[in-house]
Amino acid sequence: MVAAHFGVSPERFEDPWSVSDEKTIAAVLVVLSAPILVVFASQRYVHRKNLRALGLAGSWAAPLGWGTLAGGAVKLGAISAAVACSPASKITPVPAPAGMYLWLPYFAWYLFALLLNSFSEELVYRAYPISALRSDERLPIGTIVGAAVLFSLMHFLIEPPDALRFFHRFFFGVATGLLFAHRGTIAPVVGLHTGWNFVALAFAGVDWRLGSFFRVLGVSPRAEVGSNVAALTVLSIGIVLLGRVSVRRI
Repeated sequence: MVAAHFGVSPERFEDPWSVSDEKTIAAVLVVLSAPILVVFASQRYVHRKNLRALGLAGSWAAPLGWGTLAGGAVKLGAISAAVACSPASKITPVPAPAGMYLWLPYFAWYLFALLLNSFSEELVYRAYPISALRSDERLPIGTIVGAAVLFSLMHFLIEPPDALRFFHRFFFGVATGLLFAHRGTIAPVVGLHTGWNFVALAFAGVDWRLGSFFRVLGVSPRAEVGSNVAALTVLSIGIVLLGRVSVRRI
């Protein structure tokens, strides 16, 4: 609906030749910013709580940085496992422009949109429900699982429903929900989301304008989803174990 208001079809968001179009940029900014403003308004005027309760307080640079590295490393491990489990797979580079002056503006906009998307989704599907519904110090498993289901289903508003993608995103939602519940701050969760998406898109093989550097061919869909789920399960277990260690030290 938002895209239609700007005269942009949803397909243009994935069209490499349309990413720098003024209408596409405006639609992207509104689509990603609107949920943030809605959550801020709800937090302030409905719940009567400070915005800091959403996990916005504290330092951002270091948690965002290590979260990004962790997310990228986990996703790279999942891709490597999927390739290893698919004997016919191969990785080829995606052609890029010759000069930095052509590549850099696209890449800067891509990184900004990637970070804004991560912040928007983690604020809406992790920070807001977990902070609003958490009533004690116990791990809010029900809220984390429910938010992960909504997060996964939300993607099917703009793409055909797919059971494999649902489970992949569901496990991602659980992992990021656990991280927010244990850390109480959104910065590392945004970093984790950004790092994961950066590596995922880097190997998507679509076009350099959309952040792709490599193309992975011949990977079984089941191997891809299985590797993602396994990597996210290991990540979730690590988050829980590290959370318990931190609590015991305190």
